[in-house]
Amino acid sequence: MIVDADAHYLEDFELLAEYVAEPMRTKLNNIPRHRVLPASTGDRFIQGRMHRDNMSNYPEKYSTPEEIPEIMKFLGVDLSVQLPNRMLSMGSTCQRDMAVSLAQGYAGYMTDQVVDPDKNIYAMIVAPIQDPQAAAEIIYQYGEHPGICAVCLITAGPEPP
Repeated sequence: MIVDADAHYLEDFELLAEYVAEPMRTKLNNIPRHRVLPASTGDRFIQGRMHRDNMSNYPEKYSTPEEIPEIMKFLGVDLSVQLPNRMLSMGSTCQRDMAVSLAQGYAGYMTDQVVDPDKNIYAMIVAPIQDPQAAAEIIYQYGEHPGICAVCLITAGPEPP
């Protein structure tokens, strides 16, 4: 079995906001998307990374659950573990409430709309390091879902310290 344990899912913060409690839902919906988290995830095609020509609009458009099986077939993988792409810079934010809300929203969205163990599509929980207690609560809330298979701690982000 070939596993892609690092499948980047380009998440739409607007969709994640649907799984976030107020008042953070309103705050997340009113912040310009490029200002939700600091930094950038960099050039997505540097150093020979695979292009997805004629397959998806990544990285220009957000990922969709429907495109995952096609991408898996293209890559020749049998099992895919999704992790958030834009949230890779979450470790560099000091906004505890925003980090917790995004982690909560991602877990809710992925378990409700994306993961499908029957198709070998899984996701990992993003544990917000800014609030260990909230991270534990998210893990307890979603950890036993059949489509969740890992926990990810996003620390320094895509840029070395």
